Amino acid sequence: MDGSLAMDGGVTGSPSEPEMDAITCWVVRGDRQALAGIIDAHQDGAYGLAMQITGDHAQAEDGVQEAFLAVALKARQFSKTASLRSWILAIVANCARLQLRRAARRRRHEQRAARAAATVPAPGRLRRRRRRRRGGMGWTAAV
Repeated sequence: MDGSLAMDGGVTGSPSEPEMDAITCWVVRGDRQALAGIIDAHQDGAYGLAMQITGDHAQAEDGVQEAFLAVALKARQFSKTASLRSWILAIVANCARLQLRRAARRRRHEQRAARAAATVPAPGRLRRRRRRRRGGMGWTAAV
């Protein structure tokens, strides 16, 4: 047993019958209540994992939301022999790590923009100067 929680509260290694019914109802019929049941059963564990990875409530919420969207879209790929909980938590972990990478990339871009803004001269310090190489006109800093 891998200790995964079934929707009915039991512990199981593979999906319980109610879990499989919910997945089947969602995949085959597009039953939104079935998907809502899957989300309700796993959202607390998903949020806890995302919080452990990101350390930030907003990033954790975004990661969980993105993960459950992926669960809804990729439900056909779920292996009936795997634990539904472990499949969902793997998706949550990947989405939470993606949130961290996005935040780091955003910080780098903001830092670059701040450095670039600090090196641009004030508008009054610009003057028109003829470029010698190409013969065109351009703005350069007054020296």
